[in-house]
Amino acid sequence: MDLEANTRRDRLAKLEQELQEINILNGELSTLRPKSRVYEKWSSTSNLYFLADKRANVTSNKKKQEIQLTNQIKQLKEDIAKLEKH
Repeated sequence: MDLEANTRRDRLAKLEQELQEINILNGELSTLRPKSRVYEKWSSTSNLYFLADKRANVTSNKKKQEIQLTNQIKQLKEDIAKLEKH
């Protein structure tokens, strides 16, 4: 059980880092001028970036990612707490 808890703690640390990066990105997006160009990554496995159609779409996608990460972090914390009780 200790190994499983440690594995989940490592995953939790990675998710918290991703969440922090998204929060910083959202802050940066909110300070851009209205006519600024925003590029988004084509996929997580490539290094291709394309001009985003609308900045609002990029912001919305990042907000969705933030919510998903927050939920995953919450679930992992609950799982770790259960493992530590046993």
